[in-house]
Amino acid sequence: MKKLIVILIGLVVGLEATAQSYPNVTQKYRYLAYFSPAMAGMNDNLDINAGFNFQPSGLDNTLNTNFFSGYYSTGVSQGSRNAIRGTQSVDDYYGRRQRAELKMGFGTAIMSEDVGEITSTYNSNAFAVHVPIADHTYLSMGVAVGFNFRTVNGDRFTARDGGDEVIIEVGQDKNNSSLHIDAGLGVTSDEFYLAVGLNNLTNVYMSGNEILTEKIFISNFMGGYRLYHSNDLEAIVMAMVNVQENFDPAWNVGVRGRYRQILMAGFNYTGDGSFITQLGLQMNDYLNVGYSFAYKGSSTAVVNSIHELGIGLRLMNHNKYVPIW
Repeated sequence: MKKLIVILIGLVVGLEATAQSYPNVTQKYRYLAYFSPAMAGMNDNLDINAGFNFQPSGLDNTLNTNFFSGYYSTGVSQGSRNAIRGTQSVDDYYGRRQRAELKMGFGTAIMSEDVGEITSTYNSNAFAVHVPIADHTYLSMGVAVGFNFRTVNGDRFTARDGGDEVIIEVGQDKNNSSLHIDAGLGVTSDEFYLAVGLNNLTNVYMSGNEILTEKIFISNFMGGYRLYHSNDLEAIVMAMVNVQENFDPAWNVGVRGRYRQILMAGFNYTGDGSFITQLGLQMNDYLNVGYSFAYKGSSTAVVNSIHELGIGLRLMNHNKYVPIW
């Protein structure tokens, strides 16, 4: 029994250690609704994003993440045209903002992540209500329900406990599934957004090995502000703080600039000492692609570099606008 208790404690510590970068994506601006359900459907189109990253050094090349999300807004209507931001061309970029009206957003996100010997799949299905409180400004409230699936590849895996490696026995049942509930609250406009997301408010064991259930409460605080320079050039500064139990807060700050709604470039810095560079290209009214590279210069870093490719598709975009968040 004593050995079993030690194993369970070590397992929980190990799983929490892997969750510090949860989710492990560097183009976070694509997936704001995953961090806070209140952001679901904030853009007035069918907003689809997919991405994957890989890490060529550290963890024996076993850190990989695949991500997909799709969100829709009831504001998608050529007749009402109640977008937070709307424009028909770059020339009248700021000239056709419409009055905000009540709208709802909903959608889904799926993330698959391999970290060492653990494969995790997270699902989040969000619903949000966006209530106008001023011109072009919404009070947003959201909730999400989803499933988590975890698999340990092998009879044991290595975790870190206070910097020391711990070998943890798993047993014969290497799979787990659970149901989680998230909530979010935010204020969004065409100039700024502020939001908080509460992930894993509850995470209920469903099947498999119960000790693999990830019972970690996560708080996400995020905000962004648009800086105007001209009709051709704009920039947004952003910040995100991720708070998990038993860990110091993880934070991320950065700035992204965009030229004539076509070219994007950005830079981020994180609390663990990582530098992230971002590049993006708007191919047409519907398709955009982005690349980011994260590098951590510390000689003690477990993960030194991550490459990430993102693809975005915006359908039913009657207002022909390209949101920067």
